[in-house]
Parts: sequence; structure tokens; C-alpha cells
Amino acid sequence: MRSHVRCRHGAPTRSKDIGMQQGPRVAVIGLDCGTPQLLFRDLADEIPNIRKLMDDGMHGELASITPPITVPAWACAMTGKTPGQLGIYGFRNRKDHTYEGLSIAHSGSIKEPTVWDELGRRGMRSLLIGVPPGFPPPKEFPGWRVGCFLTPPSAER
Repeated sequence: MRSHVRCRHGAPTRSKDIGMQQGPRVAVIGLDCGTPQLLFRDLADEIPNIRKLMDDGMHGELASITPPITVPAWACAMTGKTPGQLGIYGFRNRKDHTYEGLSIAHSGSIKEPTVWDELGRRGMRSLLIGVPPGFPPPKEFPGWRVGCFLTPPSAER
């Protein structure tokens, strides 16, 4: 794994004016289908903003899960569970033991706590942008959430 670490450590402080945490923060940027060869080698000079984030922060290759499909890969990364533990193997999953019993993966399909659930339990907030499956949004969420490509066009804003 290639990684570069350049970070400053300090105790987090709270700004009374804006109510946001100041100090160390973490951003996880996942580029679905962005292979390490493309990002770290082939396109590095063509993506200057991502290149700057990589140069100033920490990055590395991440092995996917089996099957390496968007919905289970994100769900597994954010829960620490396997597709078998989550019962999510792709965009469509079995809801029973019949051939007709298929269901579409959605945010309610993930029954295990995610990293942002744990952060919320500790009083921290998260910002999710396009993390699948992101629809429907949960009634309660510790922070802000913008839907993913699975959000139907008819969804209310």
C-alpha cells in the first residue's frame, strides 16, 4: 500500500460562532471504480485537485470485497462486515429462498451500524455525499447526507 502521511495533530476545539469542530478532521473520499493504476499513475497529472489531496494527506490502495460490486463494497467498507454478514451481494438481492424473491438494495438494507452511526453515538457529525446506497435517507442522521445515484428522480428534496 502506498501512503503518505502529512498531518498536524492538536486537540479539537469547538467554535462557539459556527458550532463546528475545529482541529483534526477526517475525510474519506471513495472514487467508485477509480482503480489505483488510474489515480496513482495514469491520470495523476490530469486530476490536480485529487493529486493535491494525495500529496498533502494520506492515501493508498484499498482491496475490495468479493463480489467487487458498488453497493456491497461500500456497505462492507462502512460497516466492517462481509457481504454474507450483511446479506448484500449486489444491486439486487434475494429476500427469500425463491427465484422470484428479489429485492433492490437500499439504505434500509444495511442493518449493521456504520462508521457514521458510531461517530454520531459519540456526538460527532458526518457529511455523506453520494455514498451508496443512500436512498431513502434515514429519519435521523448525525449530520448531513446527499443521496447517491440510486436516488430516484422523483425523490422529494
